[in-house]
Amino acid sequence: MFPGLKLPHVHLVPAREDRHIIKAVIAEFTGLFFLQLAAPTLTKAALPTALAFAAVMYFTQHLSGGHLNPSVTLAATISGHVDRFRCIYYLLGQILGAIMGALVMVSLTPGARVGKEWTGVCFEPPTIGSGRVFGWELAMSLLFISGVE
Repeated sequence: MFPGLKLPHVHLVPAREDRHIIKAVIAEFTGLFFLQLAAPTLTKAALPTALAFAAVMYFTQHLSGGHLNPSVTLAATISGHVDRFRCIYYLLGQILGAIMGALVMVSLTPGARVGKEWTGVCFEPPTIGSGRVFGWELAMSLLFISGVE
């Protein structure tokens, strides 16, 4: 795909010895940044969300493995596919990318501000409480990481 770019498999080289770790962390950061930035326009329909995630994963897989989710990074670390330093770097990149994407999204959305309740999500706030949201997130994360070998 990129003839001049010769990268080792991202999970075989320990992070401390990997010359490309910065590129991998930037890929995770930008992937989560763009997914978070696009989230308000994608939350009402599953197919566009899945296609956006697949596209971002496709573009980041050769640099970072396309984790794009702290649950996947933690599962890969626990299963021994990723060393703990790469895990820490990826988690920092993912969390900071999501925060920056959310801040840019809030600055570009009329009437939005940090801390204001946002109703453009899958469930309206009065319909489902935070305990149930946590339960759904936990269940879906476990389902999502079940594919990590």
